[in-house]
Amino acid sequence: MPSFPLDNNQNCNTIYNNMRAVLNISLPQTMANDVKNYVAEGQYSTVSEFFRHLVRGWQEDKLVRELNKSREEIKAGKGVYLKSLRDLR
Repeated sequence: MPSFPLDNNQNCNTIYNNMRAVLNISLPQTMANDVKNYVAEGQYSTVSEFFRHLVRGWQEDKLVRELNKSREEIKAGKGVYLKSLRDLR
């Protein structure tokens, strides 16, 4: 938890949600050039924006795969239907 005072419009979650992590990656030169050229053409504002877009797509694909797996489990009779959120307890 931060030890500094927060103004009235902030809370700890706001501060932590705005923090960024820096990742360094290694790419073959041809890939790096492709990314830089794509950004230079104006498709993305920055290289970071390009990679954030890729990660979001990957996260979305992962969620779809998990949902499809859950649907298959339900079809196979392995799922449990909940009548309300209280049934989660």
